[in-house]
Amino acid sequence: MNQVLSIRRYIIVNTSIVLLGLAVNQTIQTLGGVVMARVLPNSTLFGEVNLLQQILGMSGLFLNLGLNSALTFQLSRSSDGASDGNFGITYYASSVVGLAVAGILISLSGVFARVYGVEPLKWGLVAGAGLVIFNSMVNVVISFFAGKRDFTMQSTFMVVTTGLSIGGVLFGIWKGGSGDGLFLHLGLGMTAAAALAALASGWMVRHRYHTTFKLALGWKTELSGMLRYGIPMWSGNLAKAFQQPFLVMVTGAVSVVAAGYLSNALRVVGYLNIVTWAFNVTSLPFLAQTSKDPRQSYMRATLGFRYNNLLLFSLTAITCAFPHAIALALFGQRYAGADATQYIRVLGIGILFSSVSRLGGTMMAGLGRTRANFWTMVVSGVIVLVMAPLFVRHQPVLGAWIFTIGWGLSAVATIFFCRLDGLWMNWRIAFIEPFEASFLLLLVLMLRMLFHGPLLALLIFTVAIVGFGVLTWRTELRISHVNPAWLKVGAK
Repeated sequence: MNQVLSIRRYIIVNTSIVLLGLAVNQTIQTLGGVVMARVLPNSTLFGEVNLLQQILGMSGLFLNLGLNSALTFQLSRSSDGASDGNFGITYYASSVVGLAVAGILISLSGVFARVYGVEPLKWGLVAGAGLVIFNSMVNVVISFFAGKRDFTMQSTFMVVTTGLSIGGVLFGIWKGGSGDGLFLHLGLGMTAAAALAALASGWMVRHRYHTTFKLALGWKTELSGMLRYGIPMWSGNLAKAFQQPFLVMVTGAVSVVAAGYLSNALRVVGYLNIVTWAFNVTSLPFLAQTSKDPRQSYMRATLGFRYNNLLLFSLTAITCAFPHAIALALFGQRYAGADATQYIRVLGIGILFSSVSRLGGTMMAGLGRTRANFWTMVVSGVIVLVMAPLFVRHQPVLGAWIFTIGWGLSAVATIFFCRLDGLWMNWRIAFIEPFEASFLLLLVLMLRMLFHGPLLALLIFTVAIVGFGVLTWRTELRISHVNPAWLKVGAK
């Protein structure tokens, strides 16, 4: 098997495993939102519950200090298990950070309640603070499995954690009803679910790999080195991941109903988001293995971006062509208006831009160069942080436009850093060919506006998919040749 076919096999097999887990994960989250939208009695209460979830989710962004990424990186470069001892260091250090974040969240719970004018929100945050402590433990275990390239087990625990969390939310709704006790029961339910996930994941890593939870000798030195690698990654990921919950929180301060529309749109485009997330999971250890081999890194980066873009571009085209139908099918007529459709389209394009920065930053981190992951994420993060509050108060949907513009500029910055830091790629194979195939797909899908009737719509959709498949197949044959010409370029 030649190198291209070997790399393709690794990417497709392992990314498919992770993507399946993430798709199940996202489906569980979406179904949880669907049930909430249909069970809660009004849009206002639905928006308030989403605020509780987003604040807890945003608190989780401050966990781990990048130690989980550092653990994955070290394990990927170690073939003899020499880095396994760092698991205990990462586990305890991350737990301490989790305790600190939980304490800060509890101290600010009253402030959040006053800002949003929802007094019961305070008790939901206090009761749910334990969630971030237990999630900090689960994150380390998931990163350990990624470093071991045990993607099946990693995906399993992502799904288990999310499933338990949604179960805790639904339990809280069932137990608390629609009264003031709802938020308290929601917080308690999510904390209990996270505790179960932490126990199960800790037992599995001990049972499967016989990994010790003890601190290794020289742990202070090891911890310092891991923080030097991890903090730029953590800072960049913080600038990336805070944006969606921040938009919901800012929008909720203007209109909790609009916050509900935005949350639903984020659940829909979450399916686009998980494509690059899956490639991120497999790319960090994959690039770390060949960080000292420029030619291998060149091939892996090119093909990693190619298959990410082929899948993401096509799914984005389908999503942007049918936003109303998607929102109507999932959330009902109440949440399928013009604003809902616009949110889905604009955020979908924003996710497309963000994939360049997210995957590019992860690949450069796999080469040991984490500064790009920080600076490119800061570009988009600062724009959302500064501009969204200014525009959302005039028109809530403008927050989605700010999100998309920020990620567009971040994508440009990422391409600059890729060239500056030596992550070389064949740009035509990685970007242009996937765009050509997906643009054709979008053009054919848009023809449906000229015709009516389900049979014609089905025919147009079939023609679009077949055309996309044929064009992609032809380019795949060319790059998969035993001695493909594009490999002669090598890494500069």
